[in-house]
Amino acid sequence: MPVANLAMADITGVPYDQWTRTGGASKVDAMNTDDGDTSYLAPTAGGQLQCFNVAWPADIAGVNSIKNAAKMSATDAGLHGIIGVRNGSGHTVYDTGGSMSGSYVLYTSTALSRPGGGSWTPTDCANGVTYYELGFTTGGAGQLRCTYGYLILDYLATGGFMVLLTSFLLPLIGAGLMLSDMPGLNRELARRSHSLTGGRQEYHLRADEYPLAFRALREHRHPHSLSGFVTA
Repeated sequence: MPVANLAMADITGVPYDQWTRTGGASKVDAMNTDDGDTSYLAPTAGGQLQCFNVAWPADIAGVNSIKNAAKMSATDAGLHGIIGVRNGSGHTVYDTGGSMSGSYVLYTSTALSRPGGGSWTPTDCANGVTYYELGFTTGGAGQLRCTYGYLILDYLATGGFMVLLTSFLLPLIGAGLMLSDMPGLNRELARRSHSLTGGRQEYHLRADEYPLAFRALREHRHPHSLSGFVTA
C-alpha cells in the first residue's frame, strides 16, 4: 500500500486555466518547483480557478485516500488559498489552507471525499476524470501566490510497485538488515523514485508498513514473500 506524491503533469483539456504564471518555463514547471517567489501562480480576479492533470501511476488496484498539498503565501490576512479536486462532471471537493504570514508554508489537506459522492476507485485516477484544483476565497486586497503543489495518493498497488521497491532497495541491503533501517531505506526509496520519474512521482511507505516491507526484503529470494503487497 504505497503512498505516492504525484506532481502536476500538464494542463491539457483542464476545465479551468485562469491563474497567471510568474517565472518558470510553464505553469506545470512553476507548480512542480519549490522555489518561493522565483516561480509561482496567482489569481488576478475573484473566482478564478486553476486545474491540473497529475502524473497518475499505472499500478493502481484500489484507493485508500487522496489528499492535496500546496505551498501558498498571501500578502493580506483576508486571502485564503483553497486546494481540492474536481471531476469531469464538474463536482468539486475543497479543503481550505495556505499560509497567511507572507512566507510559504506547506499545507496538507485532510483526506478529500470523492467529488459527486461514493468511494474512490482506480478509474477515478486518470486524467480527464479527476483534476487537482487551486482556488481562493476573497476578503483581502493583496495577492495570493502558490509556488508548489502535489497530490498525495495512498493506494493499493499491483505487482509493479514490488518491482520498484525491490529494484531500488535490494542493492542497498545486506544480511544485517534490521527493522530500524527501514526509515532510512524509505527515504532512499523516495529519493530514487523521484529521480527516476523526473520528479513526477515520489513513492514512500507508511510507518505501519515497515514490518511487512522488512520481511519482504529479508526474504527477497522467495517471490511469494512479496504477496502481502500485491492486491491485483
